[in-house]
Amino acid sequence: MKKRFSAATGRFAAFFSQTRTQFLLGLLVTLLVTLAEVVKWKQRNFFIYRNATLDLWAGRMPYGPEWTASVGPDAFLYGPLFTLLFTPFAWLPPWLGPFAWNIGNFLLFFYAIRSLPLSETKKTRFYFFVFLMMANNLMYYQYNLVVASIFLLAYAFLEKGRPMASILLIGVSGFTKIYGVFQYAFLLLYQRTWRNVFLYVLPTLLILALLPLVMLSPRELLNTYTSWISSFPWHFQSRPWMSVFHIRLLFSAVPVSTIPYQLGALALLSLLSLWRLNRSADAGFRAQTTGIMMGWVILFSNSPEIGTYLIAMTGLALWYYNSQPVKGEKILFALNFFLFMIVPQDVLCPKPIMRLLIEKAQLHLLVFLSTWLWMIWKTYGPKQPS
Repeated sequence: MKKRFSAATGRFAAFFSQTRTQFLLGLLVTLLVTLAEVVKWKQRNFFIYRNATLDLWAGRMPYGPEWTASVGPDAFLYGPLFTLLFTPFAWLPPWLGPFAWNIGNFLLFFYAIRSLPLSETKKTRFYFFVFLMMANNLMYYQYNLVVASIFLLAYAFLEKGRPMASILLIGVSGFTKIYGVFQYAFLLLYQRTWRNVFLYVLPTLLILALLPLVMLSPRELLNTYTSWISSFPWHFQSRPWMSVFHIRLLFSAVPVSTIPYQLGALALLSLLSLWRLNRSADAGFRAQTTGIMMGWVILFSNSPEIGTYLIAMTGLALWYYNSQPVKGEKILFALNFFLFMIVPQDVLCPKPIMRLLIEKAQLHLLVFLSTWLWMIWKTYGPKQPS
């Protein structure tokens, strides 16, 4: 009996370790969650992207509380480059566009994971670690999958000696949703830093900044950038979020200005990276630094939701699978999986338990903050014995 069980388990593991199986499973889930929302006509975030894109083409500004209340159905937080890139989806019928959007998001995310310089076993584990959160983001048509994909691909392309592709992706991320722009700092970890800056970064920044002139006049483009940036503070104050600033054990009230904390944490990470720059020849160090930054952009963001932590969890997986985890790290990794992947899913965790752990105790934020601080210590602290 025991041998039969072991054989069955082995066949099951072998089946799901195949790239083709993982791809078809993800594609099937993508189609099912998309269909479930389209049938109920609840593709809310897709409507936000679509309405904002069509309005900007028509010369109407899709930012601020007035647009949110009258058109929405919620705030639009993306740059003009996003609307230009989203245009093909916006022009599709509103029942078909969500399928094209979600399939494209899944394909990009799957390709990003498969592009990582990891063993096949680790790629499989990475994929299934974030699988449930990936499905949740697809259900709600979130842009987080694209941001996480760009982080991974930009890192993977730099590792493969393709700085132009990496820098172009970072620029796209920064001009659509600002998170990814901080990945420019990682150029310091690779050779020919200043050559890459002058040869690739500056030209691509200029091109991407001006690309929306396809749909806007120069004055309209300037006004759009101004309106986009000025919409951030209002959105931050619009509702409770899930950043470090909302952890009640740390802040009795959300700070009026979060910039000093954000810049302080970023400065600390920058100083630590420069201090340990001699470790940049180690591929594991480069991957772990990327994972830590992916945690920072969400933990210190002004308005992350539970789904936004897909980016941070992807960073955690990148860090974890490029380290030699000890028992305590395995426990933290498992706790993050439970709190971010299992608990938020209604079909897996009863709502009263979810509210207790997430909303009242804020256990997910406390655990991830502890994990993130440990990641910093493990990466920048005394060199670990090999």
